Amino acid sequence: EYMPRWVQTIQTTRAAQKVEVLSGDAEFFSSHETVQRIDGIIDAKAESLISINTIYYPGWGVALNGVLTPIEYKNSYGIMHITVPKGRHRLEASFRETGFRLVTDIISLGFIILYIEWMIRMKFRP
Repeated sequence: EYMPRWVQTIQTTRAAQKVEVLSGDAEFFSSHETVQRIDGIIDAKAESLISINTIYYPGWGVALNGVLTPIEYKNSYGIMHITVPKGRHRLEASFRETGFRLVTDIISLGFIILYIEWMIRMKFRP
């Protein structure tokens, strides 16, 4: 299976929780979790290091209270870590299209449309 170059060790088991506290004093209350989106509340009694147990790929973004926060992924497993300050925060993590992927998707769609048009013209060609 393809892994990003920053993944040095491939996990053999899945994490018990999608979001867990690595250090500090915090709790995570999930309200919505899918493969591409995590939404919930973090109640941090002290600054905490949180692990989002998903391998980082370009396109992932994490926001605390609507403000983008830096993602640290340079660990042996390549999973996402964020630092959460003391307090109650809404965590929103989601995988979105990058600018490059969006451009290549549009180019691909354009070529599909041109191909279909060409096939139709060839079919009705005298």
